[in-house]
Amino acid sequence: MKQLIIIIFVMSGICLSSCRSVQYIPVETIKTNTEYRDRLQRDSIHIKDSVLMFVKGDTVFRDRWHTEYRDKLIRDTINITDTIKTEVPYPVEKKLSKWQSFKMDVGGWAFGIIIAFILIVACNFVRKLKNK
Repeated sequence: MKQLIIIIFVMSGICLSSCRSVQYIPVETIKTNTEYRDRLQRDSIHIKDSVLMFVKGDTVFRDRWHTEYRDKLIRDTINITDTIKTEVPYPVEKKLSKWQSFKMDVGGWAFGIIIAFILIVACNFVRKLKNK
C-alpha cells in the first residue's frame, strides 16, 4: 500500500510538471500628440493729455488736447507635445535547455526506430502469410 501511494505521488509529480505557459512581455509603443494654441491679445493704451510740453533745442513746444496712442499686438503661443507610452504584450519563446533539446533529438530517433520496427514486423508477417 505504501508503495502504491509513493508511485501515485511520483506519477502525479511527473504529470503536473509540464511545460510553462506563455508569458507576455509588454512592448512599448509611443503615441505623440502635438497641440498648438494661438491667441492674439491687444494691449492698447489711449491717453488723453490736455497739455503737452516738450523742448527741442532752445524752443519749447506746447500742444493742447494731444492723444497718445500705444498699440501693441501680443501673440501668445503655446506649444504642447505629449507622449503617451502604451504597452502591448507579445509572447516570448524561451530557449530550450540542453536536456530539453536532447529529449527532442532522442524522441525523433525513437520515433524513427518505432516506425522501422513496425515495418520489420509487417514484413515478417507478410512473409509468414506467403509461406503458408
